Amino acid sequence: MLRGQTKNLSSGIVSGGPSALGELAVGAPSSASISLVCEYLTNPFGSAEQARELLSQIEGRSVYDVELERGEFCFQIAFYFLACLAIAAHVDDPLLQKSCINRLYDRVRAFYARTDLKVKFSDFIVMAAERDQFVTGLRGGDICRVVITKLGLFDLVGMRRLYEYHDVIGLPNSDLRFYIVAVQLLLHYGGKSYHPAVVAVIADLISGNYNILSKVVLSNLCRTNTRDPEFEEPIYSLPLDPNMPDIINKQPNKIYLAGDYLLLLVENVGPIGAKGAVRFRYVLVVCNGRTKLPECFVTLENSASISNVLGVFEANGSHSNYGALTGRNVLKEFIDKGMHLIRHRFDLGEIEELSSQLLGVGKASPQCRQWHSIR
Repeated sequence: MLRGQTKNLSSGIVSGGPSALGELAVGAPSSASISLVCEYLTNPFGSAEQARELLSQIEGRSVYDVELERGEFCFQIAFYFLACLAIAAHVDDPLLQKSCINRLYDRVRAFYARTDLKVKFSDFIVMAAERDQFVTGLRGGDICRVVITKLGLFDLVGMRRLYEYHDVIGLPNSDLRFYIVAVQLLLHYGGKSYHPAVVAVIADLISGNYNILSKVVLSNLCRTNTRDPEFEEPIYSLPLDPNMPDIINKQPNKIYLAGDYLLLLVENVGPIGAKGAVRFRYVLVVCNGRTKLPECFVTLENSASISNVLGVFEANGSHSNYGALTGRNVLKEFIDKGMHLIRHRFDLGEIEELSSQLLGVGKASPQCRQWHSIR
């Protein structure tokens, strides 16, 4: 059932550009939520160093730059498939499913449109059956002469691979589905079969990331809103104070998913009132997962008279002081104590760091901009 459902969703993506994507469903996800999923799947390793380490473990040797580029693309497409699978599994409303999938498709294409292709097209196609398919469709049959952009690679190769994943996955609740996806992913990457232990490791990686993407979908993408936003009064979770940290133009260094909340860590922030004497070395922003509005700030404050003072701007607008941090690792101490203070105020549940590379959520959120627009 899920296999056919996700394939239909994918078919809707492949067959149309922006003009053919259909109207958005009521309660469609916010831009910030879609950005979160897009950044997650387009940066599957976290950093180039981690990518090299994982791919080197797969190969049992150091990998070349060509292999690094190909591996990143292969994992991006696999994670894109996982995101579509998570949406199909957890979003019941067909219109909302289509909205989620189509908007994610737009974001992913925009990502590839601004990404350069660093190696030859032929270096991406190492799986024998896939290579034969492209050679058959080319005039002259010389795949090495193909010149293409990264967006063209996604449209031509990436979407084809999505179909392959749909075709090989089998039953939606099968214990082997992620193992089968891992086998196919490794074929796309290396063009060969790998040791079952390697496949099992990649299958565990795929399963874990599917669970994370599912949590993001359930917590952020698919909140339905039955009220007409044109007639809805603005929601201000915090009373505005010029002494509060100004996060609007700051990208988060870390992002955490915590139940119905998003926690953003930003650094080196000034107050909303430009002439404020206090600077915030670190700020933990507690954002409502539905509205994306800040509900609390935990801060590490510095000025001419204080150094590394832990504070909290409460939900009611008041400010609490919890003394100075004096440990050697100030950032770790701030995060540990900050999380403790937040838990006393909010029902966070399990806290999970999504990625140190998921930048732009706080900056991109239109609700956060709206919150600051009255300053």
